[in-house]
Amino acid sequence: MNHSPLLPAEPGKSQRGLLAGPAGALEYRLDTPAGSPHGVALLCHPHPLFQGTMDNKVVYALSRAALSQNLVALRFQFRGVGQSEGAHDHGIGEAQDTAFLLAELRSQYPDLPAVLMGFSFGAYMALKVAAQTPDLAGLVTIAPPLVYAGKAAVPEPLCPWLLVHGDADDVVPMPQTQERAGQMSNQPHWVTMPGAGHFFHGQLGELRQHVEAWLEGRGLV
Repeated sequence: MNHSPLLPAEPGKSQRGLLAGPAGALEYRLDTPAGSPHGVALLCHPHPLFQGTMDNKVVYALSRAALSQNLVALRFQFRGVGQSEGAHDHGIGEAQDTAFLLAELRSQYPDLPAVLMGFSFGAYMALKVAAQTPDLAGLVTIAPPLVYAGKAAVPEPLCPWLLVHGDADDVVPMPQTQERAGQMSNQPHWVTMPGAGHFFHGQLGELRQHVEAWLEGRGLV
């Protein structure tokens, strides 16, 4: 795979590549909608130490949701995953990777609104970056482990945000997320999916519908 700049793909096309990032090359996949894009979305995958990759089924569902709403979708591997160089950095370097790729994506589409999306560990990375980025159009978090904040306050996103959680999640228990989110001043638009576990087995279509409906409500279609 060639190491090349992040360049806009042709409408309806996909491209994979390696981009020089903060800790070395970052592997990515850029998907573009068939029509004129109305925005861009950066997607963050689940925990690298537990087989999390950009090809995770939930992340793929988020990518399809973004494309269906005419958003350019950029997935990537955190440092140390796949062909991305570097080593796992316990959320510090991964947030840097996220912020870097968001800036790269926006530099290629400077006139389009940007959305951050993430699942599990990736949702928390997206949240951290959204708390430092004042001009995002939105944030989508799927089963975010807000307990990662520890005793500190959870980072507050500076934009409207969606939080989708399964009430049967045995990895990131929903009551913990509810407790931490309830303490935040910027409350999410909360969607509970009955019977859904952490990986939304058999319910990815419903998950995608919730994300698409929220994006449509944000006026990004």
